[in-house]
Amino acid sequence: MFKRSVTFVRRDDSDMTEKVSVWGRLHEFADMTWLPYQRKVVYRQDDRVDVATPGDAINDFFGFRSHAKLSLVTARLIGIRMKTVEKPLNRFLLLYLIRKRKRKQ
Repeated sequence: MFKRSVTFVRRDDSDMTEKVSVWGRLHEFADMTWLPYQRKVVYRQDDRVDVATPGDAINDFFGFRSHAKLSLVTARLIGIRMKTVEKPLNRFLLLYLIRKRKRKQ
């Protein structure tokens, strides 16, 4: 048995090309998420640790947090609407308007 120690590190993407080839070798379950519009990379350091390692065993993954009902219903309605939009340009415009509105809030 073992625990996993997960740490998220956010960095500039300027050295991402060099990091891609070595990141997986540095950490057992590591991965990277590139955010090109922010020029950032989120590196996930995920390693095995002994069961006796102190910690509170909290998974701080955003998807596991509680969300307001309104945001869940809104996300579902947007998903349904996206399926009904057939042309790629219309999908792009819809997503653009949604993101623009979120930034204003």
